[in-house]
Amino acid sequence: MKMIKRNTFYIKKIRQIFLFFIFINITTFCTGLTDEHYEQNSIFIPIEVITPGIVYVDDGFNETTPGWGYDHFDCIQEGINAVDINGSVYTYDGVYYEHVIVNKQLFLIGLQNNENLPIIDGSLSGSPLTIDANNAVIESVIVRNAGNEADWDNSGIIIANNRRNNTILNSYIHGICYVGIFFQHTTENTLIQNNSIQDTTKGIYVFKGDKVNLSNNIIMSTYHALTIEESKNCIINSNTITSSIFGIHAEMNGINNRIIGNNISNNERTGMTIWRAIEGQIIIENNNVERNNVGIKVDDNTVPVTISNNYIYSNTADFKEDAGLIVSYNDNCIIEHNQFENNEPFGIHLLASFNCSVNENNFLGNDALFSSSYFSHFSNNYWDRKRVFPKIIFGKIGVFYLIPIIMLDWHPAQKPYEIGRIR
Repeated sequence: MKMIKRNTFYIKKIRQIFLFFIFINITTFCTGLTDEHYEQNSIFIPIEVITPGIVYVDDGFNETTPGWGYDHFDCIQEGINAVDINGSVYTYDGVYYEHVIVNKQLFLIGLQNNENLPIIDGSLSGSPLTIDANNAVIESVIVRNAGNEADWDNSGIIIANNRRNNTILNSYIHGICYVGIFFQHTTENTLIQNNSIQDTTKGIYVFKGDKVNLSNNIIMSTYHALTIEESKNCIINSNTITSSIFGIHAEMNGINNRIIGNNISNNERTGMTIWRAIEGQIIIENNNVERNNVGIKVDDNTVPVTISNNYIYSNTADFKEDAGLIVSYNDNCIIEHNQFENNEPFGIHLLASFNCSVNENNFLGNDALFSSSYFSHFSNNYWDRKRVFPKIIFGKIGVFYLIPIIMLDWHPAQKPYEIGRIR
């Protein structure tokens, strides 16, 4: 059991007392006392109820612990039930075999002890931790062993429908979980930051989210690392996505989502996919996309996508017309100030994408390809070396892309632009 400063316990908690009402009956107990006399000589004294604003949880607490059953507990759920709204539940390290439900605004904070944090273990059944409240903060806990079937209810952490302003910080989700963190119909400033998710089927999955911020998380060894579906106004920022099958996937009816400053590497298939956004603008900016199969795929969106200042390096695709960046069936894209380096077989492939601008990029050790991408153009790009004549870009057109054609970068840059990895 951890040491607690018992000397100040009663000073700090003197205002905190149990819920009860005391009836003091003052009577003379005289023979023949009437009910009227009894009522006149009875005093009702209400004692104010004070719910604790801070509670402590330790799996070693017991009946001998001062404050036991009031603000000291041995399981997390009892601490949550006891604490006041907007209170704090401080949890010491240990293993808690529970299915915790956060059902009020509060802070659930794990206390580190010699690098150990509290572990919420779902015993391979259901979700270990569910947030069914607004304005809750979860910080510094380890969540593991949800149910092992492919079901959303078997997620490490679930944020319930239509909840808002919740925060998950500095936590670890790993082991058997269908999804590390899952939420849907979530609005208004949900923040998922500085968490580590590993060895789950899906890392983070957002369905119909609005104003969700996913920042500085590490997601590795998953099938789908990070997915937002039918979501709008989301920010995916400064995450590390690695050693998964698919990296970041933004799909179906996305609106005004931004993917900025992420490190996406060593994923078996596609590092990043943007598919079927329908309104607003999609921004892909300042990402490192390295050593995936396909680096970035922008596919079948009805809105313009801006792809700028990304470092797209050494993505080696399986198919002969794949590339570090594939833009397919997507018109009016702006592709500028990126570095395409040593991607195979191509740095970029424009496929059936009209009126796209490819300007002021570096192409080092890889070329470009276009297929039936009418009215698109390349301009002021650097192509491996200083050039006197325009750079020829080869392509093809026709129903089956069988007719060869060329496009020219009329004014290739004479030296590479300063574009590098983000830190």
